[in-house]
Amino acid sequence: MSLRETPWGWGRLLGALALAALAVWLTRDAWQAITHYALNDEESSHVLLVAVIAPWLFWVRRHRMAACRRRGFWVGPTIVAVGWACFLIGYDYRFDVLWHAGSVMLVAGAALTFLGRDVLLRFLPAFGALAFLLPVPGRIRTGIGIPLQNVMAQLAESLGQLLGMGISRSGNVLIVNGQWIEVAEACNGMRMFFTFWVVSYTLAFVMPWRLSIRVLLLLATPVLALVTNLARIVPTVWLYGHASEEVASGFHDMAGWLMIVASFLALLGLLRLLEWGGLRVHREAGEGDDAGSGEGAAGSKAVAWRGMRSLRWVTPVVTVLLLSGLAYSQHTRGVPADADWFHQTLREEAREMPYLINDWYGRDAEVPAAAQVILQPNILISRRYENLTTRQSAHFVLVQSRDARHMAHHYPPVCYPSAGWQSMWAEPRDWQLGAGVMPVTEYGFLEETFDRSRRIVVANCMIVPETGWDRDMTPIYAHARDPVRRHYGAAQVQMVFDAEMPEHERQAIFEMFVEENLELLERIAGGVAVAREQ
Repeated sequence: MSLRETPWGWGRLLGALALAALAVWLTRDAWQAITHYALNDEESSHVLLVAVIAPWLFWVRRHRMAACRRRGFWVGPTIVAVGWACFLIGYDYRFDVLWHAGSVMLVAGAALTFLGRDVLLRFLPAFGALAFLLPVPGRIRTGIGIPLQNVMAQLAESLGQLLGMGISRSGNVLIVNGQWIEVAEACNGMRMFFTFWVVSYTLAFVMPWRLSIRVLLLLATPVLALVTNLARIVPTVWLYGHASEEVASGFHDMAGWLMIVASFLALLGLLRLLEWGGLRVHREAGEGDDAGSGEGAAGSKAVAWRGMRSLRWVTPVVTVLLLSGLAYSQHTRGVPADADWFHQTLREEAREMPYLINDWYGRDAEVPAAAQVILQPNILISRRYENLTTRQSAHFVLVQSRDARHMAHHYPPVCYPSAGWQSMWAEPRDWQLGAGVMPVTEYGFLEETFDRSRRIVVANCMIVPETGWDRDMTPIYAHARDPVRRHYGAAQVQMVFDAEMPEHERQAIFEMFVEENLELLERIAGGVAVAREQ
């Protein structure tokens, strides 16, 4: 179908592309964050599929272009206005989902300003696929994933016993041939669930199925994810018990990709089964969202359009004004000129942090990739120190983010429970900081596994530029809401001890490590003015 057969023409299509490109440019930070999540967070890798799925869903509906009338252009500015509100609220309060959703709505609304309501309605599944661009918040993933680990362990145990594989269970740990295999985050099915949801959505809307069939395909996704993940876990566990770890790990990774293909084939099999049972799965001509696209309606819409011809440029002007307002608000929230210098200065000084502090020798410790994605740190030091004389150990962490909003949801009461630890208690402490007092909060956590339990104490202190030291998140929240000060970031000092270590020893160790790095920490607390003086 040529453009001349559509009611748009080159002018409107180029206008839609131009406004959409402008919206992408204005919200480029959010799009970069979405891309960062998709490339670095395995739980969000399904986001990459949208680049294929959305255009495909548009393409399979290309015959509807001729039926789209030039009407309802106010839908574009309306979506832009709502997207602007979501974008700024999410940006200011560090609600990433709202921030990302706002950026997607701004781009879609900008394009619909020239395309109109008919395009939105007739290509709604393609626009709906854009929702998969939003990375799922870590709290939601954790809230579902941790209970799901136990469920998958129980199901794997039952299936293994049914097949005579000799699988037993303790908590979320499966035991085969004397080997203990934990059903961890990579095996709980969450990664497969989101990918399967994309596959199910694509299959549901790429063909003209009846509405009830589409709903059935989408509702079948959770069950299918559990079944296919179970089909992967059981042989993987058996291999861990009877083969090398390399073989079992390789099978686990390969089976993940095979299960995606298997899920697609299973959905096709379900459709065939319904057809075999005599159910009508396809829409008939004139049924559903292709109905009412005849030439009779076209004539009346053409008359209506001629009556609105004098107002045809109003909606693009309104959208441009809204995007201009967004650009201005972004400018007022811009990064101060000296913020980059401040962060670079801190980063260079942090490189000098010693590995040997009195009798304590440190080794770098790995930081979970998910935490790095959330924090986007300027400084990230994670070291396990051991006292060469007493053999005591402690884990020291210093993290400083370039933007205070990145720190707003990452502190012990959030991150440790999300990793499976039970919160037991929290106590404020006032420890020594030079001639002054350092406000600290200690948190007690418990981790229980199949053969042991472990208790730790986390001593934590927050540092906010130009505000100083604090024991909780209150100053960070205030700092994050300030459109200028947030760009100077925030920091967190944390030490993890075994719970059996007495409080006075924990205090002495914490004070010693802070004292050793006091120049850097005071530079963070003092902000740019103090950094320039030093």
